[in-house]
Amino acid sequence: MEYSEHFTPGTVYNYSIGNAATLGGVSGATNGADPISLGTAWLYSQFPAGSLAGYDYGAGRKASNTSLQLAIWFLENETSGISGYSSYGTPGQNVFLDAAFAKFGSASSARADANGAYGVQVLNLTKGQTHAQSQLYASAPIRVPDTGATVVLFGLTLAGLLGIKRKLARTTQRLR
Repeated sequence: MEYSEHFTPGTVYNYSIGNAATLGGVSGATNGADPISLGTAWLYSQFPAGSLAGYDYGAGRKASNTSLQLAIWFLENETSGISGYSSYGTPGQNVFLDAAFAKFGSASSARADANGAYGVQVLNLTKGQTHAQSQLYASAPIRVPDTGATVVLFGLTLAGLLGIKRKLARTTQRLR
C-alpha cells in the first residue's frame, strides 16, 4: 500500500491486521495510522474473486497489475514520489480509477476512509523494529459462483452413497 516502503517475498514477517496501514503513509495518517480508502477496498474486494472489471487475469495481467497498483497508490495518497504520476488521477487514464470515481461519485469520495468496508483489511508487516510495506487482505470469504454442475455432483454423490448403503444392507442380510 505504501509507495515508499517495500517487502521481500519469501521473508518471514510478523503482522497485525487492521483497517489502516500503520506508520507507513504520511499523507492522511492520523496517530500513525493511514486508513484504507473506500475506492481501494471496493477495487480490491473484486480482485481475488476474479470479478474486477477491466482487469486482465490472463496474459495481459502485468499491465493490469501496474494500473491497479497505481490506482491504489492514488486512492491512498501515496503518489508524491512517483514521477509523471499526475495523469493517473485524470479521468480516462486509468480504468480502475474511473470505476472507483464512478462508484463513489468523485475522487474525494473514493478516497474516504473505508473502516473495514467490503471485507478488505490491511496486513501490517514488521521484521523486528522495521516496518515493511503493508499488504491488502480480503478478510471476507471469496464467493465462488455456484453452477448447475455443483448440484449435479452433489446429487451423484448422494445417489452413490445410497447405493453403497443398500448393497451393504443386502450383504448383511445374506450373511445372517
